Amino acid sequence: METLFGFAQNIITPEPGEVFLDGYGFRSSSAQGVHDDLYVKVCAVRQENETFVIVSLDVCGFGAEIRDLLLGHIAALACIGCDRVALCATHTHASLACGLLGDLPLNFMVWHRIGAIVGKTVSKALEQCRPGLLTATEGNGLNSCSNRRGGAQCDRRVKTLSVWEPAGALLGVIVSACCHPVLRTDMNISADYPAVLTRDAEKLYRGIPFLFLQGCGGDINPCFAQKTDYTAGFTMEDACERLGGELRDSVFGALEKAAGNREKPGKLKVSYASVRVPMWDTPPLTDLEARKKKCREAIACIATIEIKSKRGAAADTIISIPLRNGVRPCAHGVGLSGLLTRRSPERLTIQRPFRCSCWRFQGKRRSVFCRSSF
Repeated sequence: METLFGFAQNIITPEPGEVFLDGYGFRSSSAQGVHDDLYVKVCAVRQENETFVIVSLDVCGFGAEIRDLLLGHIAALACIGCDRVALCATHTHASLACGLLGDLPLNFMVWHRIGAIVGKTVSKALEQCRPGLLTATEGNGLNSCSNRRGGAQCDRRVKTLSVWEPAGALLGVIVSACCHPVLRTDMNISADYPAVLTRDAEKLYRGIPFLFLQGCGGDINPCFAQKTDYTAGFTMEDACERLGGELRDSVFGALEKAAGNREKPGKLKVSYASVRVPMWDTPPLTDLEARKKKCREAIACIATIEIKSKRGAAADTIISIPLRNGVRPCAHGVGLSGLLTRRSPERLTIQRPFRCSCWRFQGKRRSVFCRSSF
């Protein structure tokens, strides 16, 4: 029983003026430049009558229309059905609009162009399949990440699966880490911190694809994911280089450990299912008010929530939350990066209008919900 592996990659970077950037809601115009290229990277596996393909794209995610578009191109150009394809997004927040933020326009001409490249890349990976041996290694963990909710749990692991020819040549590498690529908040296209691995891998392992798979640690962010974390002399560029360098060093170290420790793959098993994940809908305003009242009675550290609003073109909306007993409120919404400012040790202020269906203020183990209406 022989197992065959094929790898391929191609650049999919669009022209900046053609696309909006997904990931952050405060971007209200098209991209202005390209910091580094976006890629599609493919790993194909064949064993007897089974075939499976992993497709990794430097995008934030896949809306239903984009998913179906890409799978259609793959089926047409590579002759493989959707039940044998895993579409994976690296989750960079500096790539073209993909249907995650509903208000952003999608450029379907660009996406069809990218879809054709994806289909050809999958076809190339299938054509290049050859016998391979596997090495699964866990490298050094990422130091520059943390739980964005403030929890103690933080999966820092970097897991590496390398595929080698029996003669010893490297065919390709699959890398998985949980930390979100959310550092690039400007108007330039970028694959975020995994781009450092792509760049340096090309120098050391020329032409060998390194696929990055976003792990399932949904609460894991870089330690410096907001502009307010950047101090004098430490920039967004420095943050990407630091975290990307940690990823690169972990992967390269894992490849060094892989020498002489390669295994023959077992039997390939493939299954396909459509899973509907339940989402929590925003409750009616009356329910939120009831929860707020109950929580406010239970949490003495949050005394009042004041909402002041002025209407008009130059209106400002100010929400003030007095802080007591050292409790820091936690705010979640759409497009709030750069809008939060600390005016004094005891007051958090939002200074301009924004759209947000629900705010959550956390104090100790309970939450206070406040619905915005402006």
